[in-house]
Amino acid sequence: TAPSDLPDEFFDHMTSLVRVVRLRRDGQPVAEYLDSAGADHFAHAMNYCELAASLLPPPPRFEVLGPVDGREA
Repeated sequence: TAPSDLPDEFFDHMTSLVRVVRLRRDGQPVAEYLDSAGADHFAHAMNYCELAASLLPPPPRFEVLGPVDGREA
């Protein structure tokens, strides 16, 4: 879910990226982004954030094990 205090232009930026896949003469698909009418800065920032997050180690995992030595863990 998105925070309620996002700037008004956030959603416009997120929807302004247009990616098309075209076939070259040799039949190979090539993806490209088209120039859009609006700014796309927030969309690119989100992509960089996703990439940076993928480089972090996984968060620690917590488990509740149940009774240990007669006590709850």
